[in-house]
Amino acid sequence: MSKRLRWILISSGILLGVVVLLGLVVLRSAAPPPTASEPPRPVFPARSPLDVALSKLIGGNIAFNAPDRMSIGKSKIIEAKLSTNLPANVLITQLTEAGKKESASLIVADRMSATLNGGGAFDVAPSGPQQQFISRQEVTTWTWEVTPKQIGTQFLILSFDAVLTVDGKDGTRNVNTFKRSIEVEVAWPATPSEWLEWFKKSFENVSWLWATILVPVGLWIWNRLRKKPPPGTGPKALPADKEAQP
Repeated sequence: MSKRLRWILISSGILLGVVVLLGLVVLRSAAPPPTASEPPRPVFPARSPLDVALSKLIGGNIAFNAPDRMSIGKSKIIEAKLSTNLPANVLITQLTEAGKKESASLIVADRMSATLNGGGAFDVAPSGPQQQFISRQEVTTWTWEVTPKQIGTQFLILSFDAVLTVDGKDGTRNVNTFKRSIEVEVAWPATPSEWLEWFKKSFENVSWLWATILVPVGLWIWNRLRKKPPPGTGPKALPADKEAQP
Protein backbone atom coordinates (compact mmCIF):
# COMPACT_ATOMS: atom_id res chain seq x y z
CA MET A 1 0.00 0.00 0.00
CA SER A 2 1.39 3.30 -1.03
CA LYS A 3 1.82 6.15 1.40
CA ARG A 4 -0.75 8.19 -0.41
CA LEU A 5 -3.44 5.54 -0.07
CA ARG A 6 -2.64 5.02 3.59
CA TRP A 7 -2.96 8.73 4.24
CA ILE A 8 -6.32 8.86 2.50
CA LEU A 9 -7.65 6.01 4.64
CA ILE A 10 -6.42 7.59 7.88
CA SER A 11 -7.86 10.97 6.91
CA SER A 12 -11.19 9.39 6.01
CA GLY A 13 -11.38 7.60 9.36
CA ILE A 14 -10.62 10.77 11.27
CA LEU A 15 -13.21 12.69 9.29
CA LEU A 16 -15.81 9.99 9.87
CA GLY A 17 -15.14 10.09 13.60
CA VAL A 18 -15.51 13.84 13.72
CA VAL A 19 -18.83 13.63 11.84
CA VAL A 20 -20.16 11.00 14.25
CA LEU A 21 -19.17 13.08 17.27
CA LEU A 22 -20.78 16.18 15.84
CA GLY A 23 -23.99 14.24 15.14
CA LEU A 24 -24.15 13.01 18.73
CA VAL A 25 -23.67 16.54 20.03
CA VAL A 26 -26.46 17.86 17.83
CA LEU A 27 -28.87 15.11 18.83
CA ARG A 28 -28.18 15.62 22.53
CA SER A 29 -28.66 19.38 22.32
CA ALA A 30 -31.97 18.90 20.51
CA ALA A 31 -33.39 16.49 23.13
CA PRO A 32 -35.75 18.08 25.77
CA PRO A 33 -34.16 18.72 29.16
CA PRO A 34 -35.01 16.19 31.85
CA THR A 35 -37.92 17.33 33.99
CA ALA A 36 -37.57 17.49 37.78
CA SER A 37 -39.40 14.73 39.58
CA GLU A 38 -42.73 15.90 41.06
CA PRO A 39 -43.22 15.49 44.82
CA PRO A 40 -45.64 12.73 45.76
CA ARG A 41 -49.18 13.89 46.19
CA PRO A 42 -50.60 13.51 49.72
CA VAL A 43 -53.03 10.68 50.11
CA PHE A 44 -56.01 11.65 52.24
CA PRO A 45 -57.78 8.83 54.03
CA ALA A 46 -61.42 8.28 53.33
CA ARG A 47 -63.92 9.79 55.79
CA SER A 48 -64.59 7.65 58.82
CA PRO A 49 -68.12 6.55 59.73
CA LEU A 50 -68.06 9.12 62.53
CA ASP A 51 -67.16 11.88 60.07
CA VAL A 52 -70.05 10.80 57.85
CA ALA A 53 -72.45 10.90 60.83
CA LEU A 54 -71.20 14.35 61.94
CA SER A 55 -71.60 15.74 58.42
CA LYS A 56 -75.34 15.04 58.66
CA LEU A 57 -75.83 17.25 61.75
CA ILE A 58 -77.53 20.62 61.37
CA GLY A 59 -77.02 23.96 63.10
CA GLY A 60 -79.09 25.13 66.04
CA ASN A 61 -79.17 27.39 69.08
CA ILE A 62 -79.29 26.77 72.82
CA ALA A 63 -80.44 29.17 75.55
CA PHE A 64 -80.22 28.67 79.32
CA ASN A 65 -80.35 30.57 82.61
CA ALA A 66 -77.38 30.68 85.01
CA PRO A 67 -77.94 32.34 88.42
CA ASP A 68 -74.95 34.25 89.77
CA ARG A 69 -75.86 33.71 93.43
CA MET A 70 -77.71 31.06 95.39
CA SER A 71 -78.35 30.33 99.06
CA ILE A 72 -77.39 27.07 100.65
CA GLY A 73 -80.37 24.76 100.93
CA LYS A 74 -82.50 26.97 98.64
CA SER A 75 -83.45 25.30 95.35
CA LYS A 76 -83.63 26.98 91.95
CA ILE A 77 -84.63 25.78 88.52
CA ILE A 78 -82.08 25.68 85.69
CA GLU A 79 -83.75 25.66 82.28
CA ALA A 80 -82.29 24.97 78.82
CA LYS A 81 -84.08 25.36 75.48
CA LEU A 82 -82.85 24.10 72.08
CA SER A 83 -84.15 25.04 68.65
CA THR A 84 -83.05 24.42 65.08
CA ASN A 85 -85.18 27.17 63.51
CA LEU A 86 -85.37 30.04 66.04
CA PRO A 87 -82.58 32.64 66.24
CA ALA A 88 -80.77 32.95 69.56
CA ASN A 89 -82.30 36.34 70.48
CA VAL A 90 -85.81 34.92 70.09
CA LEU A 91 -85.08 31.63 71.83
CA ILE A 92 -83.64 33.39 74.88
CA THR A 93 -86.92 35.26 75.43
CA GLN A 94 -88.69 31.95 76.00
CA LEU A 95 -86.75 31.24 79.20
CA THR A 96 -89.04 31.68 82.22
CA GLU A 97 -86.73 30.91 85.14
CA ALA A 98 -84.75 33.51 87.11
CA GLY A 99 -81.07 34.16 86.58
CA LYS A 100 -78.71 35.48 83.94
CA LYS A 101 -79.84 34.29 80.50
CA GLU A 102 -77.30 33.17 77.89
CA SER A 103 -77.34 31.65 74.41
CA ALA A 104 -74.91 29.89 72.07
CA SER A 105 -74.84 27.96 68.80
CA LEU A 106 -74.23 24.22 68.46
CA ILE A 107 -74.67 21.36 66.02
CA VAL A 108 -77.76 19.24 66.51
CA ALA A 109 -78.54 15.57 65.92
CA ASP A 110 -81.92 13.86 65.81
CA ARG A 111 -81.29 12.83 69.41
CA MET A 112 -79.54 15.03 71.97
CA SER A 113 -78.45 14.39 75.54
CA ALA A 114 -78.11 17.17 78.16
CA THR A 115 -76.33 16.80 81.51
CA LEU A 116 -76.13 19.26 84.41
CA ASN A 117 -73.31 18.39 86.80
CA GLY A 118 -72.78 20.11 90.14
CA GLY A 119 -70.04 17.87 91.51
CA GLY A 120 -70.43 17.47 95.25
CA ALA A 121 -71.49 21.07 95.80
CA PHE A 122 -75.05 20.75 94.45
CA ASP A 123 -77.91 18.30 94.48
CA VAL A 124 -79.20 18.11 90.90
CA ALA A 125 -82.51 16.46 89.97
CA PRO A 126 -82.84 14.72 87.63
CA SER A 127 -79.23 13.55 87.68
CA GLY A 128 -77.22 12.13 84.82
CA PRO A 129 -77.72 12.48 81.04
CA GLN A 130 -81.22 13.43 79.91
CA GLN A 131 -81.86 12.30 76.31
CA GLN A 132 -84.58 13.58 74.00
CA PHE A 133 -85.58 13.38 70.33
CA ILE A 134 -85.17 16.76 68.65
CA SER A 135 -87.91 18.37 66.57
CA ARG A 136 -87.00 20.52 63.56
CA GLN A 137 -90.02 22.77 64.29
CA GLU A 138 -90.70 22.73 68.03
CA VAL A 139 -88.47 23.90 70.90
CA THR A 140 -86.94 21.18 73.08
CA THR A 141 -86.70 21.96 76.81
CA TRP A 142 -84.70 20.52 79.72
CA THR A 143 -85.18 21.54 83.38
CA TRP A 144 -83.28 20.69 86.56
CA GLU A 145 -83.86 21.48 90.23
CA VAL A 146 -80.55 22.56 91.78
CA THR A 147 -79.92 22.81 95.54
CA PRO A 148 -76.57 24.11 96.88
CA LYS A 149 -74.91 22.08 99.63
CA GLN A 150 -71.66 24.03 100.16
CA ILE A 151 -71.01 27.74 100.60
CA GLY A 152 -68.41 29.64 98.59
CA THR A 153 -67.65 29.75 94.87
CA GLN A 154 -69.08 26.61 93.28
CA PHE A 155 -69.45 25.48 89.66
CA LEU A 156 -72.21 24.04 87.50
CA ILE A 157 -71.32 22.34 84.19
CA LEU A 158 -73.93 22.05 81.44
CA SER A 159 -73.02 19.61 78.63
CA PHE A 160 -74.78 18.77 75.37
CA ASP A 161 -74.02 15.56 73.46
CA ALA A 162 -75.21 14.40 70.06
CA VAL A 163 -76.47 10.81 70.10
CA LEU A 164 -75.14 9.13 66.91
CA THR A 165 -75.35 5.70 65.33
CA VAL A 166 -71.95 4.62 63.97
CA ASP A 167 -71.43 1.16 62.48
CA GLY A 168 -74.78 0.09 63.91
CA LYS A 169 -73.92 1.15 67.48
CA ASP A 170 -75.29 4.13 69.40
CA GLY A 171 -72.86 6.52 71.06
CA THR A 172 -72.50 10.15 72.06
CA ARG A 173 -70.32 12.99 70.83
CA ASN A 174 -69.95 16.18 72.89
CA VAL A 175 -70.91 19.27 70.88
CA ASN A 176 -70.81 22.03 73.53
CA THR A 177 -70.08 22.48 77.25
CA PHE A 178 -70.68 25.47 79.51
CA LYS A 179 -69.07 25.99 82.94
CA ARG A 180 -70.47 28.73 85.18
CA SER A 181 -69.44 29.85 88.68
CA ILE A 182 -72.07 30.48 91.35
CA GLU A 183 -71.56 32.19 94.70
CA VAL A 184 -73.35 30.16 97.36
CA GLU A 185 -74.21 32.05 100.55
CA VAL A 186 -75.68 31.14 103.93
CA ALA A 187 -79.47 31.31 103.82
CA TRP A 188 -81.28 32.90 106.77
CA PRO A 189 -84.95 31.98 107.38
CA ALA A 190 -87.43 34.48 105.96
CA THR A 191 -90.76 33.23 107.40
CA PRO A 192 -91.87 31.92 110.83
CA SER A 193 -92.17 28.38 109.45
CA GLU A 194 -88.62 28.59 108.06
CA TRP A 195 -87.33 29.84 111.44
CA LEU A 196 -89.09 26.93 113.16
CA GLU A 197 -87.54 24.46 110.74
CA TRP A 198 -84.14 26.09 111.19
CA PHE A 199 -84.32 25.79 115.00
CA LYS A 200 -85.47 22.20 114.69
CA LYS A 201 -82.52 21.27 112.53
CA SER A 202 -80.14 23.22 114.74
CA PHE A 203 -81.30 21.41 117.88
CA GLU A 204 -81.03 18.06 116.10
CA ASN A 205 -77.46 18.86 115.16
CA VAL A 206 -76.48 19.82 118.73
CA SER A 207 -78.29 17.04 120.58
CA TRP A 208 -74.94 15.86 121.91
CA LEU A 209 -74.41 19.33 123.39
CA TRP A 210 -77.65 19.07 125.39
CA ALA A 211 -76.71 15.65 126.70
CA THR A 212 -73.10 16.40 127.66
CA ILE A 213 -73.00 20.07 128.67
CA LEU A 214 -76.28 21.97 128.87
CA VAL A 215 -78.26 19.42 130.90
CA PRO A 216 -75.58 18.93 133.61
CA VAL A 217 -75.03 22.70 133.87
CA GLY A 218 -78.80 23.28 134.16
CA LEU A 219 -79.11 20.70 136.95
CA TRP A 220 -76.23 22.27 138.85
CA ILE A 221 -77.84 25.73 138.66
CA TRP A 222 -81.19 24.29 139.78
CA ASN A 223 -79.62 22.63 142.80
CA ARG A 224 -77.86 25.85 143.79
CA LEU A 225 -81.10 27.83 143.61
CA ARG A 226 -83.00 25.18 145.57
CA LYS A 227 -80.51 25.14 148.45
CA LYS A 228 -80.39 28.94 148.75
CA PRO A 229 -82.54 30.13 151.76
CA PRO A 230 -85.53 32.28 150.89
CA PRO A 231 -85.17 36.05 151.41
CA GLY A 232 -85.70 37.30 155.01
CA THR A 233 -84.92 33.99 156.74
CA GLY A 234 -81.22 34.64 157.33
CA PRO A 235 -79.63 36.60 160.24
CA LYS A 236 -80.85 40.17 160.41
CA ALA A 237 -78.41 43.01 160.23
CA LEU A 238 -78.09 45.10 163.43
CA PRO A 239 -79.16 48.72 163.35
CA ALA A 240 -76.43 51.25 163.08
CA ASP A 241 -76.84 52.50 166.70
CA LYS A 242 -76.65 48.94 168.06
CA GLU A 243 -73.49 47.88 166.42
CA ALA A 244 -70.88 46.27 168.56
CA GLN A 245 -69.41 48.65 171.17
CA PRO A 246 -65.67 49.14 171.27
